[in-house]
Amino acid sequence: MSAHVDDNRFLKPSAGLRIAACVAVQHPVREHLHAYRCLDELARELGAELTVFHHGVADLRELPDAERGRVHQGLLVPVQPAGTERPAADVAHFERVAPRRLETVVDRIADAFGASPGAARDLDVARVVCAYARWMQALGVDLVQCWSGARPTVFGILAAHLAGVPAVAFGAATPDPAVAWQRLAAHARGLATTVLSPPDDAPARTATRIAAAVRPAVASTAHRLEIGVHAAFAGPVSAPWAHPTARPFVIVAAERTGSTMIQLMLDSHPRAVCGGELFNPRLRSTGMLDWPLRRIRSRTATIGAWREAPAACLDALFDDAARHGARAVGFKLLHDHGWLLDDAASWLLAAEGLHVIDVRRRDPLARRISRVRAQRSDSWDDVGALPTDPSSPVELGVVPSITDFLRTELMEERYEALTSGARRLRLDYEDFTVAPEAAAEKLTTFLGLRARRLRVRTRKSGDRQPRVGVTDLDALRDACQGTRWQSLFGTPRS
Repeated sequence: MSAHVDDNRFLKPSAGLRIAACVAVQHPVREHLHAYRCLDELARELGAELTVFHHGVADLRELPDAERGRVHQGLLVPVQPAGTERPAADVAHFERVAPRRLETVVDRIADAFGASPGAARDLDVARVVCAYARWMQALGVDLVQCWSGARPTVFGILAAHLAGVPAVAFGAATPDPAVAWQRLAAHARGLATTVLSPPDDAPARTATRIAAAVRPAVASTAHRLEIGVHAAFAGPVSAPWAHPTARPFVIVAAERTGSTMIQLMLDSHPRAVCGGELFNPRLRSTGMLDWPLRRIRSRTATIGAWREAPAACLDALFDDAARHGARAVGFKLLHDHGWLLDDAASWLLAAEGLHVIDVRRRDPLARRISRVRAQRSDSWDDVGALPTDPSSPVELGVVPSITDFLRTELMEERYEALTSGARRLRLDYEDFTVAPEAAAEKLTTFLGLRARRLRVRTRKSGDRQPRVGVTDLDALRDACQGTRWQSLFGTPRS
């Protein structure tokens, strides 16, 4: 079901302009369809690719069936949470690559909200703006079009300034009841490249007027952004880890895809060492090093070193394993862990001869059900912790489920693009849980290990009939009609 990955937007070269449109926090609802039609006309007039940036999803049942496919036109911007052990990676990225532009944006936010610049960096709006700007850089957008609504306009213009691309907005923003947001909206419009009078009722006329205004702005840009996903999502790249006989590898996966099973299978091979969730922020903040303790034979890789200098510590762990005979050394990286901390992406880009084991689940609905049940029962891996009734009633939530589908697809694209230069093995949950011996053969061949039977030390912690007991399955089925997910539900209800 991961259709994006077959045509990865971060790897696909663009023949024309790339426009990022910030329409609304909620993805398309009925009252925003006029804006979408105008933007479609604008993309046609400019010969451009259009991507709608948003960081929330509406209930697709509010849309006509024919319009629900627009959910795939967007980029759901994940926003990093506050309260991590270090500043959010998105903010830290712009402190490093665009400090003056970040200072301008932070000063506007601080003035609007009556905060100090230091405190303003920690506000939700600063993290949202930095997230938007970073994904714009990864996509290589040429122009940001802000349509309506005070807050989407603020996010779009400030993010465009931070990313260094032109921004076009309409002058009459929807009034916001919060005075601070009114001030920030005024500040943002002052940073826009072009401010237009409100759109009219005819999409074609509106598009023509926008196109006439934006052509000079785009033409005045000295060069296309084209930063790309590597520069956008990695911190400073250190000296690469390399070894003449040991191959580095990483298991990249979303939650509930069977990644722990693959991790433990590999670690059962006498010539392989496979760590766990090394970049898990919760484990890292408590000083826990998720590495097989029996494998650590040197004191050079300590828990303290892991917290302070993860790249150097990871090098030491890999060196130690290789020195003691390992021919393949790796760890597991869940999507969110590598997104929250840039250290992981930087190390992956530096590792010579990296092998990526890309673990996925073809059925995102089954993964969603598994995740909700695991959260409810606190049963994540294996032995003896099955819920007492795995088919007891459970509610998935229409909006959280659509959000989960979109976010997983986006992260799969992100990691595929980030590790595009590495050797890759794709393993699907639906295959290796049925035939683990076949998966073991693929893994040993891929990593150049001697073939042997790998131990399977986990078992599925979910129900073999996962949809039984899902109370809002019909509501989710109705919402997904007209999208690429409708096939997950079989024949539509009459």
